[in-house]
Amino acid sequence: MYMEDCLNQLLDKFNEYKLVANFRMEYIFEDDSVISFKLKQTDFPHLLGLHKLIDIPVIRQFNDKNNLVIGAKYIISKIKKQELLTENIIKRSDWVKFKSKICFV
Repeated sequence: MYMEDCLNQLLDKFNEYKLVANFRMEYIFEDDSVISFKLKQTDFPHLLGLHKLIDIPVIRQFNDKNNLVIGAKYIISKIKKQELLTENIIKRSDWVKFKSKICFV
């Protein structure tokens, strides 16, 4: 049951992020310098820190700049289908360190 809760929370976090995706953010500093950027759905896996789970094979592939198949869109499609992480992968990964970002126990 715990794994299902985490997977659901991962999907929930993605759905929350979609609400602000495509917004343009702008910070104006006291010296009038400006930092401006647009939030993209494809930034979600990186912003969440999934790239840090290098002990998971699909994440290693995602991190490989030469791999043109496993990109952010692929990871997001797995999140939507709730197929990104399995119980065995979670047990073998550094999930315990990561779970505090998305799973609130």
